Amino acid sequence: MRLIRLLKRDLAQEMEDWIDAGLIEPAQVQAILLRYGIKQGESSTLGYSILLGLGLLFVGLALIILVSANWDEIPRLARMLGLIALTATVNGVAIWHYHKGQVAKAVGGFFIGNFCYGASIILIAQIYHLGEHMPDGVFWWALGCMPAAGLLRSRLLTLQMLVLAIVWLGMEGSLGFYASTFPLFLITAYYVLFRSEGSSALFLLAFMGLIFWLYYSLSVLWQTPVGPDGQHLVVATAFLALAHGLSHWLANQGTPMRCDYGAVLGVWTLRLILLLCFILSFVDPWEAMIEASWDHVASMSVIAGLFWAVALILAYRNRHLIYTSAASALVIIVTALVIMIDDRVHGIWFQAAGNVMLVAIGVGLIMRGIQSNVTQYFWTGVSVILLVAMVRYFDLIGDYIGGAILFVIMGGILLGAAHFWKLRASGAKA
Repeated sequence: MRLIRLLKRDLAQEMEDWIDAGLIEPAQVQAILLRYGIKQGESSTLGYSILLGLGLLFVGLALIILVSANWDEIPRLARMLGLIALTATVNGVAIWHYHKGQVAKAVGGFFIGNFCYGASIILIAQIYHLGEHMPDGVFWWALGCMPAAGLLRSRLLTLQMLVLAIVWLGMEGSLGFYASTFPLFLITAYYVLFRSEGSSALFLLAFMGLIFWLYYSLSVLWQTPVGPDGQHLVVATAFLALAHGLSHWLANQGTPMRCDYGAVLGVWTLRLILLLCFILSFVDPWEAMIEASWDHVASMSVIAGLFWAVALILAYRNRHLIYTSAASALVIIVTALVIMIDDRVHGIWFQAAGNVMLVAIGVGLIMRGIQSNVTQYFWTGVSVILLVAMVRYFDLIGDYIGGAILFVIMGGILLGAAHFWKLRASGAKA
C-alpha cells in the first residue's frame, strides 16, 4: 500500500488533465478510479466539503461569542427559553432538510445545531449554577451529537462528537474520575467509519482515542498516576504490534476504503514504534524502569500477552510471523532483565542496546524501501539513522574517538544502502 492512496484525489484531478491532453482514454480513467475507490469529481467535492465544514465551524463559534457577549443583559427566563428555541429551531431545520433528501444541508444544520446545543448546556448551567462537575456538560454535549452522527453516518458530525468525547475523557482523567462510557463514542465512530464512504482523519482520531482510553484505563486499574512507566510501555509495545498487524490485515482486504485505513494505521503505528524506540535510546527511562516497583506484573503480563497473541495471529496470516515473534521474544527478555536488575548503573547497557536496535530498524526500513521500491520506508529509515547520529553526537561531545567510530558506522550503512540501490536499479534496467 503506497502513499498514492493518500493522494488519490489529486490523482483524480490530474487524470482529468490527461484526458484533455489525449494521453489516456476515459474508459481507462474509470478503471483506475475504480481501483483506488475514487468517484468522478471527488477532488472538487472534498474542497467544497472542507470549506463548508470550516465555514459552519466559524459560524457556530461566532454564535457562541455573540450570545456570551450580551448574556448578562438578557432576563434569566428569556435566556433559557431563547436557548431552547434556538437549538430546537436549528435542529428542526436540519431534520426538514433530511426529509427532503438534502443530506448535505441536513449535516450542516446538525453541525450548527450541535454548537447551539452545547452552548445551551453551558449557559443554562451558568444561569442556574449547575457547574458542580464541569466534565458532565461536555459529556452530554458529545452524547447529544451521537444520534445524528450515527443515523446520518456523517463523518463531519462524528468528528465533532469524537473531539468532544476526547476532551471529556481528558477532563475526567485530570480530575481523577474514570470515563467508563467512552467506548460508546468509539463504537459509534467505528460504525460510521465502516458504514460510510470512509475518512482517514476520523480513523486516525478514533485510533488515538482508543489509545488514550486504554492508557487511562490501565492507570485506573493499577492505581498509578497518569504518566509513562515500564508497565505501561510493555503494554503499549504489545498494542502497537497488534495495531501494526491489523494494518496489514486491512490493507489485504481488497476494498479501497479498508486499504486506506490500513495505510494510515501502518504509517502511524510505525511512527509511534519509532518514537518509543527513540525514547528508549536514552539512559534516563531505563534507570527509571530499573528503580520502579513493578507491582502489577501479573495483570501486565495477561494484558500484554493477549495483545501479543492477536498480533501473532495477524502476523501469521500476513506472513510476518518471524519478525513479530522476534519482537515479542525481545520484549519478554528485556522486561525480565529490567525487573531482575536492581542497580540503575546497568541502565547504560540497556541504552546501548536500544541505540543498536534503533539503528537496526533504520537499516531494515532502508532495505525494505529499496527492495519494495517504496520511498516512504527508505526515507524513514534514513531519517532514523541521521536522527540517532545527531543525538548521539551531542551526547558524545568531547569523546572524539567514540563520535568518530559512530559516524564511520553510520556512513558505512548509508554508503552500503546507496550501493545496493544502484545495483538493484542496474538489474531492473537490464
